[in-house]
Order: sequence, then C-alpha cells, then structure tokens
Amino acid sequence: MTTNDPDALDRALVRPGRIDKKILFGYASQSVVAMMFTRIFSQPAEQMLDGEVAFEDVPRLAQEFADQIPTDAITPAEIQGHLLSYRTDPAVAVAAAAAFVADTLNEKRHGTNVANFEPQLGPRGPVGEKEDEKEDEKEDEKENKYEDKNQDEDVD
Repeated sequence: MTTNDPDALDRALVRPGRIDKKILFGYASQSVVAMMFTRIFSQPAEQMLDGEVAFEDVPRLAQEFADQIPTDAITPAEIQGHLLSYRTDPAVAVAAAAAFVADTLNEKRHGTNVANFEPQLGPRGPVGEKEDEKEDEKEDEKENKYEDKNQDEDVD
C-alpha cells in the first residue's frame, strides 16, 4: 500500500497486523541517482550493440547525469522513468537531463505530475458519481412505486 498522506488513513486500516512496516520513499540523492544510472546502463561488452556507449564510460556518464539532478527534489521512480526512456542510449539520457529536471519540477509546481486523463476522457466528476446518481434514481423510482401502490390499496 502506498499513500502521500499516511495520517489520513483510517486507523483500522493501519493497525498492527495489517501494516507492519512503514517505509518512506523519499527523493533521490545524487549518489542514488548515479547508482541507478550505473545499474540501468551497465552491460558486459559482449551485450553492447553497435553505437552504444562503452562499458567503461558508464561511471563518468552516471556522474554527469547525477550532477544535473537536484538533491531531494525528484523521486527515484521519476528518474527511473527518464532513464528507461533512453534505455538504448545513455549519452542521450545525460543530454536530456536538464530538460527532464525542468519539466518534472514544473509539473510538480503546477500539480500536474499525477495522472490526468481529462484530455482523453473529458471532464468528469468524482469516480462513481454517475453510477451513484443512477442508483439514487432507481431507489427513488422504487419508493414512488411503493407509495403509489399503498395509496391505491388505501383507496380500495
């Protein structure tokens, strides 16, 4: 289970026996960024494709990349997403780092770093709102039929 606001969770949900360990997934330090880069792009020489960066260049590129990432501002998941987009070319991942940082920080500032499907789906209310309205309408219809039936019986 993950949450951005653990204090907002119901106590019954997080009681001992249900949640036994809490782990903070915070922002990445530059050393973590460099390790992630190295892990993702290190391949033995026999697995390298033509045109790829030499295995020996990966530590240097990892440090160049890490130097462009501000400490305590970007999550490991965001960094991983960027690096995996350039899985076949670590040099391009380094070259695109500044734009990645600027875009990511801008999205966070504007609150657009969360899933937003409104452009594809159009404006919507809260999840299930339309279904709830339909259920309410059905219940109202049942109540009205029941009341009408009782009134008819009272008339007889």
